[in-house]
Amino acid sequence: MEEKVVEPLLSKNILGDSFPEIIVKSVDLSSIYIFDYQGKLLLSIAAESNDELVFLETIDQKNCLVTRYNIYQFDSHSDSKGNQWTSLNGDQANTRSINLKYSYNQNNANLVSKAYCYPNPVKSSSAKIRIETNNARTLELKLYDAAGYYIKKFTKNMNGNGYLITEWDLDTRKLESGIYFARLEVNSTNSSKSDSKVIKIAVIK
Repeated sequence: MEEKVVEPLLSKNILGDSFPEIIVKSVDLSSIYIFDYQGKLLLSIAAESNDELVFLETIDQKNCLVTRYNIYQFDSHSDSKGNQWTSLNGDQANTRSINLKYSYNQNNANLVSKAYCYPNPVKSSSAKIRIETNNARTLELKLYDAAGYYIKKFTKNMNGNGYLITEWDLDTRKLESGIYFARLEVNSTNSSKSDSKVIKIAVIK
C-alpha cells in the first residue's frame, strides 16, 4: 500500500469476492480509497474533505458505505465470515471482535498463561488483577501484606473451557503504602491438574 491514508479504517467484503476490502480516506481527505486485502488499490472515489467515514451496513441486501453526507452502494451482501470492521470501534455495538481460523492444542497449554496487576505500582485508589487461564475450573486469589497477614480473598468458578480472562477490582483505599502479595490457586477441568502463581503488588500513596 503506497498511498497515504488517515483513520478511521473500515473493512468488509463489499465487492463480492472472497475477501474483505479495506476502506479509508486519503491523507488530503479528497478521496475515499478501497483496497483489496493485499493492499492493492481497487477504487478511488472523490469526496469532500469533511465527508467522514461513519460505518458499513447492509441496506436492501446491498453493501453500503455510509459517510457523513452520503451513502455509497456496492455489490449484493455477502458473508464476511466475521472478518469485518464496520465502524470506528469495530461495529455499531462496539464489540471489537474478529473471527480467525487457527488450531490450538489445549492439552499442552499452561493452566495459567498470565497473572498480573495493573497498574503496578498502584498510585490511585484502585487497580485490576487480571488472570488469563486455559481450561480452568476454579480460581482463588488471596491477598497478603508483606508481614504475611491475610487481607482479602477473590474467588471465581469458570463456566466454560478454553482460554478465558478473569479480572477483579482491587480497592486500595484502605491499604497502606507498601508491598503486597497475591497468591493464586487454580484448578483445571481435569481435577488432577492445578497451578499457582504469586503476584507482587506495590501500593504507593
